[in-house]
Amino acid sequence: MKATLLSPLFAAALIFPLSLWADDIAPRPDNGISAHDLRTGALRWANDTIEVGNTRLILRQRSLEISDASRDPAPTIFLDPHHGERLPGSDHSAPLVTSPPSPSASRTLHLARGWHLPHFRPGTDQDLHFQDATGQGVWTIPLARHHYAVATLGDRVFIAQDYLATDAVIQAWQAGDTQARWRIDLNATPGLANGELRRITLWPATPDQLLAQAEHHLFAIDPADGRIIWHLDLAAAAGLPQAELYEDWGSPLASIAIAEGMAVLCFDREVLAVDLEKGRLLWAMEPDTDPHAPLPLIHDGVLVLSTGPGRRVR
Repeated sequence: MKATLLSPLFAAALIFPLSLWADDIAPRPDNGISAHDLRTGALRWANDTIEVGNTRLILRQRSLEISDASRDPAPTIFLDPHHGERLPGSDHSAPLVTSPPSPSASRTLHLARGWHLPHFRPGTDQDLHFQDATGQGVWTIPLARHHYAVATLGDRVFIAQDYLATDAVIQAWQAGDTQARWRIDLNATPGLANGELRRITLWPATPDQLLAQAEHHLFAIDPADGRIIWHLDLAAAAGLPQAELYEDWGSPLASIAIAEGMAVLCFDREVLAVDLEKGRLLWAMEPDTDPHAPLPLIHDGVLVLSTGPGRRVR
């Protein structure tokens, strides 16, 4: 068989899109920090003189701490949380709120009875082994498919399963049980095509509400029985095509902050603020962090974002 040579331009066209899936795409270093009214999105203050990449936000009693994990050693900056001005020195006062972890980050999950699931990493293909306070194994949820997302609320465990399937299944387990209490498939929601939703993140919002973010859809679920309380198509609500939330190379999993009756979802190309009681989009804005999502932090009616102020709130 005669080999066919690819032209340099065609070969580059094949390689370039694949490179965009790499985990080491450099964050933009020019995004700054801004604070907004939680309910309206109105700008409270902004500091666009700070160059940060992979940012972690910690609101302390006397300052807003910003650390840049994209650099080694990671620089730490302290701002006045009321005006955004840079503060001299450091601040070791007690933390009040920390920005949420990345949806793909490893974490330890806790149950009300004192059991915990150590170092769960989304997408694991292992059984879920819960331990007591001494580190002894006390309960196992057997693997059905890859455990793509796990959340806990009280003594309940919620699992979103394999994103390679054509269903978007969430299961609920009560601590110590040998089988799931309920199971729902989000793709069975009226108006959705089979296989449309695959990648899911789970976030406990209140004792009576579990949030499931599946690509450009957000669901509020009753944790007791799996009933869908409300469903919001985020892209449609914002009047945007799906690609305006995240491009083909972007992550469909949002960073989410939940507090004070609100959920703020941060995608690569859009920030959306949702009222949790009504399931209604209150406002949206385009961040300047693409190809990474900004991090949100909520406290006392104010939303802090690791993005600059120059984008219009809709």
